[in-house]
Amino acid sequence: MDRICLMGADFSSETGNGVKIASYRLAQALKLYSSLDIYTVSVDEFMPWWKLPFPTLNKAVKRALYFEFAGSRPKNVHVMNMGIIPLNKLKNYKHKIITLHDLHSLDKDYIKNKIKSGNVFQRPLTRIKLTDRQKYWDHIKDYDFVVPVNDKIKQILIEQKDVPQSKIATLNDIIPDKFQPLNTPKNNGSTIIGYINNTAPNKTEKLMVFIEKFKKIKDDSLKFQIYGSGFPFLDFIKDDPRIKYLGFLSEENIVETYNSFDVFLSTSKTEGFGMPIAQAKACKVPVLCYDGDIPPLIKNNTLLWNDDNIEELITKRAWKNVNLEKAYMDIAPARPKNVALKLTEIYKNIFE
Repeated sequence: MDRICLMGADFSSETGNGVKIASYRLAQALKLYSSLDIYTVSVDEFMPWWKLPFPTLNKAVKRALYFEFAGSRPKNVHVMNMGIIPLNKLKNYKHKIITLHDLHSLDKDYIKNKIKSGNVFQRPLTRIKLTDRQKYWDHIKDYDFVVPVNDKIKQILIEQKDVPQSKIATLNDIIPDKFQPLNTPKNNGSTIIGYINNTAPNKTEKLMVFIEKFKKIKDDSLKFQIYGSGFPFLDFIKDDPRIKYLGFLSEENIVETYNSFDVFLSTSKTEGFGMPIAQAKACKVPVLCYDGDIPPLIKNNTLLWNDDNIEELITKRAWKNVNLEKAYMDIAPARPKNVALKLTEIYKNIFE
């Protein structure tokens, strides 16, 4: 079999972008558990000199430049997300697979909130970008095989995009084996609720709701620790010393940090996979999961909250009733070896 190219925006573990982290983890798992010849191409990092004269060059231009000047084209390519290969370049690749992480570009509420979250000058460009992204769905059948990260995406591909079921297989994002319980002692006399995530529109609405509810509970033993880039509510939390924004969390410290929490908070209204939730479950940390559109594998064996019940759940420490053993076992299909072996079989069928 010829070499297999994993093609993505970039492959970095030190980022708040879930797709980039998923891409990095997949590449590492394949190199460890597959005997195939795998290599990666980061289209947004191609020709690093362009960052000097054009530090704010947008993704579309970067990718257009890559596909004009990259030179040789791999015979076998696995694209890490929609929008990596421009539509007019798809025909240049003989065998191609794509991973789909979410349905955001088909979600009208997400698109509306994404446009509103930008300033008045960004909004027209954001609208154009999201509209353009929708066009990629009409070309999904141009790929030899599609790998969605959840069954909902799979059903939409079959029912709305006429992709044959034989050309689709659900494959979870990877949760590395390092995510394990450490059995470290908890803080004496305090209860830490932890949040590790980015601040995309599908997360910030309910994050604000949670903070409002949390502040109403007058219990000094409760602490809320927030990690992630671009936290938008600094002014709103400065009057409550129990709430701390601690900035971006490096990959080096992430497992220890999960294990320091008494409970992990998810505020996502929708998720393609739900990597932060899965990581908490893999560390046997109970999860307060907003009752949104989350894949069952991730949502199972968590404590579901909504705007009406969250204060009572916190006051009663209701997460202590979560079955952590079952939650831990939910993540087995997402462990590196299981994902890599399943994907290797797909490669052999498509690329040979």
